[in-house]
Amino acid sequence: MHRSLKRISLGIFLFILFCHCAFLVFAAEEEKDYSGVTSHGVIYNIAEDRKIAKVGAVSQPEGLDIYLKRHMDELSAQIKTLESKMESMQKDIQEIHESVLGENIENTQVSKK
Repeated sequence: MHRSLKRISLGIFLFILFCHCAFLVFAAEEEKDYSGVTSHGVIYNIAEDRKIAKVGAVSQPEGLDIYLKRHMDELSAQIKTLESKMESMQKDIQEIHESVLGENIENTQVSKK
């Protein structure tokens, strides 16, 4: 009787140890990355530069169309700036060419040989 009690207690101990180890293995999941935009205690999984708008009494991310329009407007402004810089550079190149060669670039023709 004494031996069977030891076996039962050893079996219970091993079962508890097995369950505890299994719990530790399955509970050790990788921590999830909850980075995103936080607003009023809510984490939105969106780009960091996307704004949170309040529609009625509900906070929600701005619409994708508004977000893309804002970025396209910025891109368009940068393209216009580059175009104006290129035009001024073309004028400078034309002035340098005229001062060196004494002729207009637009009037020069490339002769085929």
